[in-house]
Amino acid sequence: MKTEWGVAKFIDQKTFKNPSNGFLVNDKCTFGAEVFIIRNTIKGERLTVLEKNDEFTCEFKWKFENVFSTKSHNKWLQSDFFVCGDCRWSILMNPNGFKSGEGSNIAVSLQLDASTLPSDIEFLVNYTYRLINQTKIEKDYEFDGSSEFMSSNICDREGDSVSHIEHLISLIKFKDPKMGFLVDDACVIEVKVDVLAIKGPIRPN
Repeated sequence: MKTEWGVAKFIDQKTFKNPSNGFLVNDKCTFGAEVFIIRNTIKGERLTVLEKNDEFTCEFKWKFENVFSTKSHNKWLQSDFFVCGDCRWSILMNPNGFKSGEGSNIAVSLQLDASTLPSDIEFLVNYTYRLINQTKIEKDYEFDGSSEFMSSNICDREGDSVSHIEHLISLIKFKDPKMGFLVDDACVIEVKVDVLAIKGPIRPN
């Protein structure tokens, strides 16, 4: 940052020394300066790409019990909260499916607690769901996705307000005893969250 500014040719000496101009009196002169501070008002966004570390990458596993015992239509089941990137997250799961997948696929959603995310900050996130095979006979089922999380698109879990929904697996496969995903009306879902970048406004100087 430059801390000094000057003008090499402010006034010529002949004009400066001319008594009729009054600039130099008794070998003395007076200078004055007006200073204006101009603040940066440019609006923009800054994207910060994060290095991989434990703070912004985490894995969380949750066992959903009594999956089909609740008869409520479009019932969302929610895990406990876990922390990643200083924010609280949870897994939502709807065994009856949702909208285009209703009745044919189970729906899952990675939700971020909006109260833990500043209103002008956005997370760019990769995530991997893993539906655990509880019998260990077949392989676990994995599903990869990515999304942007911001306070404006994070809603509560009632009805149509659930966001970031993925149709994880067909109900036929999910309920098939040979697959081992649903055992004693319970399933286990693991999610890996990787916050890749943070997007936020450029602050005025």
